[in-house]
Amino acid sequence: MGNGSEQDHQTIDEKAITTCLLQGANRVLVETRRCKSVLAYLLQETAVHLDVEGCLLWLFEEELTDTLVCKAAYPDPLANLHHYPLLPLGIGVVGQVAQTGEAQLAADEFADQFLALDIQAITAIPIHSLLAVSIPDEKSPMGALLVLNKKDGFASEDIQTAEAVAAAFGIAINNAQLVESLHKQTIDLEERNEDLDAFAHSVAHDLQNPLSRIVGFAELLKFKYEDLSTKDRQYVADSLRTDATKMSSIIQELLLLASVRKTEIPIKPLSMQEVVNHALARISHLVKQYNAELILPEQWHNAMGYGPWVEEVWENYVSNALKYGGQPPRVELGSTPLRNGTVRFWVKDNGQGFSVEEQSQLFVPFSKLEKKSQNGNGKSSGLGLSIVRRIIEKLGGRVNATSIEGQGSVFSFTLPGTEEKWEE
Repeated sequence: MGNGSEQDHQTIDEKAITTCLLQGANRVLVETRRCKSVLAYLLQETAVHLDVEGCLLWLFEEELTDTLVCKAAYPDPLANLHHYPLLPLGIGVVGQVAQTGEAQLAADEFADQFLALDIQAITAIPIHSLLAVSIPDEKSPMGALLVLNKKDGFASEDIQTAEAVAAAFGIAINNAQLVESLHKQTIDLEERNEDLDAFAHSVAHDLQNPLSRIVGFAELLKFKYEDLSTKDRQYVADSLRTDATKMSSIIQELLLLASVRKTEIPIKPLSMQEVVNHALARISHLVKQYNAELILPEQWHNAMGYGPWVEEVWENYVSNALKYGGQPPRVELGSTPLRNGTVRFWVKDNGQGFSVEEQSQLFVPFSKLEKKSQNGNGKSSGLGLSIVRRIIEKLGGRVNATSIEGQGSVFSFTLPGTEEKWEE
């Protein structure tokens, strides 16, 4: 009788843990709509409920059905997920638990044997005990939860608590992935609508004007060619070339805007110095035209990205700094590593700057900078900075612009870094 009551009490406690974790996970999901944030919350709460020093979550991915990937870790010393090796199904404690669905417990001198791979060196936490349980799904485990170093050592009853926690993980992960997928689809629809707006706006306004001029000049040449002087003919020819070049540029911008949304590209380590050199070569005529001073760093910090797209970003930022900079423009480029593992790349100019209200509109499609130009350049399509934002966000970074009116501007973007140590 007593055993039955004790067992019922344990069952109630385990249900309470599962309910508590799911309620908290749902709150986080509503606030962030990100699976990553939900996992971080669950691991933190797991450490509290099981009174352990660290937790690791390993899951299967769709393209790696026989391999486990570390998707979340707690606490901060465990957070370098890309350092963790891929774990084959059936190998080591994590691989065994994910294959069989049966919990594994090891203590003291047996802990290292169960790990099978040198996870201890990565965690920077001396491991003296561990417990691994499977993350349940409808048909088979979706992965394994590994908890490390309980103060007084793990006992058999900890397995039931850990399995209750793992059950919450399974439900919460499925919920989070569904919500994240729906959120992504919503964003994708919004971006498609934005692309349609960009196309309609460019066709109706930005392409219509030069096209009308081309038609007008063609009519002039057709009916008045013999009456035009050599100088007038040269003017018409130059105007036709300018308008056609502008139309070609707008079309290329629209094609790039569309391709960024739908194209899957390889993310690789970039030599940023090489990327910047290519971008500057493409706009060398502008540097000469504006008699600009370019200031480059002695050394660049490298980052992860896609070279052709990042080159477009640099070309856009620097060409804007030349067009809207001082007289003559003074343009400084640089990079700064950040503590979160990203690198901030920036372009600083000596132009008039922007108001706070104008800064908030810089990366919105069709927001134009012409009224700030000090160099008499023609109107742009207003797509450039919105394309920059789309590119950088697709590559996992963020764009930003800061400015003080009369004191110039700094346009920046971040990308995931390739280095292990970062400055403050």
